[in-house]
Amino acid sequence: MFVLSCQDCSQKNSCRDNNLIVKYRVIMKKTIYIILALCGVGLIVWGLLAEPTKPARGLSSSPSPLPELASTTPTFTLASPVFLNSGLIPAYYTCDMKSTRPPSLLISGAPEGAKSFVLIMEDYDGPAAANRLDDIKTFVHWVFYDIPGDTTEIVLGTTTGGYGITSANGTDYIAPCPPKDLEPREHRYVFTLYALNSNELGFGSAPSAQRARTALAPHLLAETRLIGRYAGK
Repeated sequence: MFVLSCQDCSQKNSCRDNNLIVKYRVIMKKTIYIILALCGVGLIVWGLLAEPTKPARGLSSSPSPLPELASTTPTFTLASPVFLNSGLIPAYYTCDMKSTRPPSLLISGAPEGAKSFVLIMEDYDGPAAANRLDDIKTFVHWVFYDIPGDTTEIVLGTTTGGYGITSANGTDYIAPCPPKDLEPREHRYVFTLYALNSNELGFGSAPSAQRARTALAPHLLAETRLIGRYAGK
């Protein structure tokens, strides 16, 4: 009898221990589920309330679209002997090689009656100048106006004309130089050429790109452009 009683007691204790273990496991599972659920809710709330990441200062969050050409003719083109349209600009003509000269540009098929040209080179993917003069979304590298209407090749220092204000607040040509620590790394450098029926735009001082465009608008015969790409070395 004594032995049986002890066995009964032992079995009861074992059952009670098993029950406690089962209850403990159930409680732990429920606790883990609650913690995971709370973490999930917290992440969702944080995602909704967190401030979106801002792009680096001076850099647009998405590339600026190229504007539509106001007036075109199929024969009026601007090309370069060193790169194709939408092709890569050789490093020789960039800041990586300390260049201060643009690639030569070839004009063909100018509309009849063209008396002068205006050339504006802009980076549509670059940071804005800190002291930008124009309310535009590009970095202006070069403004070249009063180019004679019989010009077929534009070469800095050889082709006659006047120089306007760049985004660096000067009149010197600025070579392609995409910042190495900002995205996108590859930039589009757009050379836009305007053919005009006048060679007297009447600038008393060096114009900005915006001022040049405003002045040339009433005299515009046609425009064309050449796009070069560069991502740095």
